[in-house]
Amino acid sequence: MYNNKLFISSFLFASLVLFSACGGTSSSTENTSGSKSISKVNNNDPVEATIVNGVTLVDASSVGGIDYKCGTKEGTSNSLGVMDCQTSSISFSLGNLALGSVSRVHKDKIVYTPELLDQPRGAILYPDVSKVSMLLESLDKDGDISNGIVIDKSVLFITNQYFSTDTKLSKISLEEFTNIVREIVTKIHENDPTASVTFVNLKDAQDNLTARLATPLK
Repeated sequence: MYNNKLFISSFLFASLVLFSACGGTSSSTENTSGSKSISKVNNNDPVEATIVNGVTLVDASSVGGIDYKCGTKEGTSNSLGVMDCQTSSISFSLGNLALGSVSRVHKDKIVYTPELLDQPRGAILYPDVSKVSMLLESLDKDGDISNGIVIDKSVLFITNQYFSTDTKLSKISLEEFTNIVREIVTKIHENDPTASVTFVNLKDAQDNLTARLATPLK
């Protein structure tokens, strides 16, 4: 009887050790740029959607007017930021500027700005994410991102003066990119004094994206 009890106790102890070694997980996000990243938000593990049709591009709000390519299909996100894709591999651009791409789509069928740069959704302060957020939010045609971001194609002839198809976001410093976005907005107003686009600075762009991730689109 004593031997049986000893065997059972030994077996339970070994099982507990094995469970602890295999079951416990931890994660941390280290930004190679040295900038801080907020914690992961809202089930950040990418899960490929079974049916991708109806994917939405989101920054501080849904983003319309962005060119996309998925497979052999090319199009522009509509005013609600929705793209008509049947594949989860999607690339995005604004005029000449390649914004990024995704190879998988979350089960919520939303692509947030950080994911374009191959970052977790919570990587709001990653430099290239901040650049894209600042540009998209500053080009919203009515200057009110709360009702959705829509970029009018008429501004592309100005943005294309600053970005070529060879432009790499990572090669432009945050300070320089901020100045570029400010100049683009200024030129848009010079070209059309009635334009409502409003320059959004770096801090506000980061805060706006943070707020959206805290309250995801339904």
